[in-house]
Amino acid sequence: MSTTPKKLRYAGVAATAGLAVLLSGCASGNPAAGGKTEIVFSYLWGGAEGDALAELVDDFNESQDDIVVKGVSSPDVQKQLTQMSSSKGAFDISDNFGYATASLASKGVLEPLDEYIERDDYDLSDFIKPAMDQAVYDGKTYAIPLGVHTHQLMYNKTLLAEAGITEPPTTIEEWAEMIPKLTKKDEAGNITQLGYGQVDAPRSFVSLAFMMGGSFWGEGDEAPAPNNDGTQAALDFYYDTVIEPNGADRVQTFMSGFGELYSPEHPFYKGQIATHIDGANQVTMIEQLAPDLDYGVVPIPHPEAHPERAGTSEITNSTYFIPSNSKHKDEAWEFMKYLLDNEPLGNFTKAISNLPARQSLASDPIYSELPEQYQVFADSLSSENLASIPAVPWAAEYRADLKLELDKVNTGQSTPEEVLKALEERAGNYGK
Repeated sequence: MSTTPKKLRYAGVAATAGLAVLLSGCASGNPAAGGKTEIVFSYLWGGAEGDALAELVDDFNESQDDIVVKGVSSPDVQKQLTQMSSSKGAFDISDNFGYATASLASKGVLEPLDEYIERDDYDLSDFIKPAMDQAVYDGKTYAIPLGVHTHQLMYNKTLLAEAGITEPPTTIEEWAEMIPKLTKKDEAGNITQLGYGQVDAPRSFVSLAFMMGGSFWGEGDEAPAPNNDGTQAALDFYYDTVIEPNGADRVQTFMSGFGELYSPEHPFYKGQIATHIDGANQVTMIEQLAPDLDYGVVPIPHPEAHPERAGTSEITNSTYFIPSNSKHKDEAWEFMKYLLDNEPLGNFTKAISNLPARQSLASDPIYSELPEQYQVFADSLSSENLASIPAVPWAAEYRADLKLELDKVNTGQSTPEEVLKALEERAGNYGK
């Protein structure tokens, strides 16, 4: 059987060499109505992002006659792993963050894609290298990135103006001077506005640590090493500008009043925090949930003594993968190729204001329709100072431990030195 196109909306699905052979048995095993093979696309996205994916599913289903995709929004990572670990597959294709790829692959729950890539002569050279590197584990490719994420400083223009600040910071030192000016308290000393808020502590900390010249890995990327001068400087910056002058108890009380992050109650949208570090997806979220917010985006400030570090950020990515227990791997691969083709990938990443993982899409005019703040994130892809935690089986555990220990700074349970020591001890047990 060949995949017969109704409308040639994308390159590669209908015209894939060898597809007729691989789909020759697709009528067996849960065929959908009309002889089509049904596959399940379980995705972690929900809300507007899930709606954008649902449109792509409909487009694919209308474009050919042999495969029907059933899209299911299931934003539960633990449930995803449980279903992938069972003997009976619950879905055929899904998504996750790139740093989880090695961990999942080491558990044997991901299908290697190399055979498909070689068979179809699928060109991976267009995908951004740091993102593609995280898709490879033990010499095999287990996922393909769809979007990449860098982190920049977002600031509330109104709050800066009220504090008499006319320009956003470009150096760490300028930012440190602004934070107390942007912090407000009531007569009882309770915080009503923070100059800098860590909405996602690991995201902020990792990028700041890289900016301070730190790293999270030892010599030759062979072992985790979170305790160094750069990571210490990053934690000290937050501690010295937020925790120490305000008190951990008052900071924790204030942060306990933060609303849901993906809702109109987000603390940045509500004016509770004046600056914070976040990703490009916030551009669309703000447009949808806080359209009246007057805000700007600039690169994370660099140390005055190190202008060569300008443009430093962690780079992470989102991927598509096929679970090893999928009942329809060949059909899932065909659908994956569609999702990663320029037009659908451009439409999806534009809809959720993510940076595309394909280099050829980076300057596509489609993104000019997004709010102007998006361009700062897009420009960041040309930086030579993008860094990431290496793709190893315990990378996801590493990030979880980062969050666990960093939260202890906000609660006053640990000092920066104690946090880094605890991380060092935890990291020493990975892989054992």
